[in-house]
Amino acid sequence: MPTIKVVPWSDDQGDYVLINEEDFDPEVHTAFAPGTAPATPEPVVIPDDWAGLHWATRVKLAKSIKGDDADLTADEANEVITNHLLDVTHDDAGGLSHRELNASPEGLGIKIDPADTPADKARKISEAKAA
Repeated sequence: MPTIKVVPWSDDQGDYVLINEEDFDPEVHTAFAPGTAPATPEPVVIPDDWAGLHWATRVKLAKSIKGDDADLTADEANEVITNHLLDVTHDDAGGLSHRELNASPEGLGIKIDPADTPADKARKISEAKAA
């Protein structure tokens, strides 16, 4: 029976999936073209007022961050979103995340002035890590 390569529908399936040619449905499948890079997912944009969104909207955001469709409670969704925001890096902070910027500076032997901008703090942290 002839087979055809199609684009995988989950991350654990490799570059392509072999299906029977007679099972190919253009409404469901996309033919795999060698050298085709997988689509890069769009970055998840979380609004500043995310905590005030309806719980179902927060769950949908969390699922898009996780990249799966697992069931989540509102509290689990809040945790996923919070951790994501803590790990997002920012150009105006020297490429450091909120988690890195808010880490205790004592362990690095640096003094952070309350007037320091995120860029100042990022520079001090980067210099301390490089030393």
